[in-house]
Formats: sequence, C-alpha cells, structure tokens
Amino acid sequence: MHTSLSEMFFDLILVCMKEDENLNRVLAMAKRMLQLCFGANSNFIITTLLMLDKIIESKDGLRIVLQK
Repeated sequence: MHTSLSEMFFDLILVCMKEDENLNRVLAMAKRMLQLCFGANSNFIITTLLMLDKIIESKDGLRIVLQK
C-alpha cells in the first residue's frame, strides 16, 4: 500500500474536522486551509476545496454559518 504524505495529511485533517463538535474550531481550521491556498500549487488548492466540500456536506451547522 503506497500513500503519499500529502494524502495522509488531508485524510487526517478531514477526519479531525468531521469528528470535531466545535463548529468555531472547524470554521477556523477551514479559514486557515483556505489561507494556505493563496501560496500553494494547484494540487493543494483542488484537494483543499474538495475536502472542505465534504466537511460542509457532513456538518449542517457549518453550512448555516457559512451562508450568513
């Protein structure tokens, strides 16, 4: 089984953010991930956006906060 370091990083972040019950902490982490996208390569940006989409789908409260 071959897993790159970046795959393990995004998997860890995804699991942590999905399991976290504190929406403020999840929102803060999402904000920081988006801030990292400004200086990152396209692979990182796409993966971050897809990961954040999965997190928003799994957390109804987060979707409500982001729509405000």
